[in-house]
Amino acid sequence: MGAQNEGIGKDAEGNTVLWTADAEGGWTPVELKKKHRTGRIVAIVLAVLLALVGAAYAGGWWYFSNHLFPNTTMAGTDMSYKTTEELSQIASSLGSNYTMSIKGEGASFMVAAQDVAAGIDGEAVAAKAVTNDTALRWPLELNKEHDLTEIVLEEFDTGTFKTDLRRQIQAYNVTAKDPEDAYIEYDAENKKYVIRPEVEGTKLQVQPILDRAEEALVGMEASVEIPHDMLVPAEILATDKRLTEAVDQANNYCKANLDLVLGDTAIHATTIDASQISQWVTIDKDYQVAFNEEAMNTWIQDLAASLNTVGTDRTYVRPSDGAEFAVGGGTYGWEIDNDSLITQVSEGIKGGAEATITVPTFTEGYTWNGAGQPDWGNFVDVDLSQQHARFFNTAGECLWESDFISGMPDGKHDTTPGVWSILYKESPSVLRGEMLPSGKREYETTVQYWMQFTYTGIGLHDATWQWAFGGNSYAIGYGSHGCVNLPYSAAEQLYGLVEPGNAVIVHW
Repeated sequence: MGAQNEGIGKDAEGNTVLWTADAEGGWTPVELKKKHRTGRIVAIVLAVLLALVGAAYAGGWWYFSNHLFPNTTMAGTDMSYKTTEELSQIASSLGSNYTMSIKGEGASFMVAAQDVAAGIDGEAVAAKAVTNDTALRWPLELNKEHDLTEIVLEEFDTGTFKTDLRRQIQAYNVTAKDPEDAYIEYDAENKKYVIRPEVEGTKLQVQPILDRAEEALVGMEASVEIPHDMLVPAEILATDKRLTEAVDQANNYCKANLDLVLGDTAIHATTIDASQISQWVTIDKDYQVAFNEEAMNTWIQDLAASLNTVGTDRTYVRPSDGAEFAVGGGTYGWEIDNDSLITQVSEGIKGGAEATITVPTFTEGYTWNGAGQPDWGNFVDVDLSQQHARFFNTAGECLWESDFISGMPDGKHDTTPGVWSILYKESPSVLRGEMLPSGKREYETTVQYWMQFTYTGIGLHDATWQWAFGGNSYAIGYGSHGCVNLPYSAAEQLYGLVEPGNAVIVHW
């Protein structure tokens, strides 16, 4: 072996070994034959394992070329390890037997696949579900979740299915109740504008239900619940900002409460509050609020006309004998200042005032009892047919009476009937007639007691030049120029009783 550190030789048993030098100068044998045997064993084992793996893979590929993977479902049904034939049969059966029930909110619909020719081609489903590519990947697919429902739906005529459901919903809606929009209304009991809330109907929204049914088809669900929010909603809700703002604005006008009274004694005429004001408030279709001043003005003018008594026919019963008379014309009574009243009412409404308004007038009566009723207090009753006059106080007591001579009945100097007012009284006073072409007065006479009641110069006064009073003297040449001629003492007594503003009722 010489001086080498190793070499090949035979050991005592005749085996070929590799001798190596040790630290003490000896030789240690290494068995070469045993080492080569171990390698061969390893190689054989690896070859066997590879053969087995290949066989297993090939077996899996072959198996899953005709079977479904584990963890496979279809429309919620476990389809693990089913054959393609079984899959085809189940898919076809599912398509022909599938029904969906859609219920809720009082409606009920049913769609059956067989009724709408919405079947499933089972063979096509199987061909798509089990392919060579998926079979080749079978080791990677074993632990995955597999859902074949989408493949089933690709072969399912969902359009026909939904068309039938749409038809049913539309047919139901024909007799279903429409929802009612929220709206604004004046609440007479509470005297304010309020929002009446929307009212639900029974009509259904078509598209949302179809969408929900389509979602159910993905899982081939047997039933679908129609939720409340799939009812057709009202277009205008009570919470609509346009309604809430309009109500607030309208109610701002209705805040006013105006009590209208007549005269110093505050005779109640009417009250203008929300009940009346609401009739002048308008809310259009776009919920724009407006105040109709023209309507308010017309109403006030009508009110004034109903309060006016000047010149109107008034019926009264004479206290002393119960005789009834209807008298029209004259200047006594109530005459309302329309323009001033309109201004005050308009300002009160716009300012939301709660106030008492004394109705502005041009002239006033003593009281007000309504159209056609007496509105005077103390008054002189001048009965042209009797040629007799009487003075009554507010209690109906006759405090004075006298015969008189009225104007000549010639169409020019007649004493004019009507309800008049004592304009003023004067003692003494000079009565002057019309100016003649000559420049002189028709007459110029001094009387001691003058009580004028028309603007044309007719009044009650003493007439010492008359020789007698009453009867028909006025008609036989002794009539006046229109005044009511009285005996001196009677005129004196009446002068002490009447006051400016007292009524003078001249009638036949």
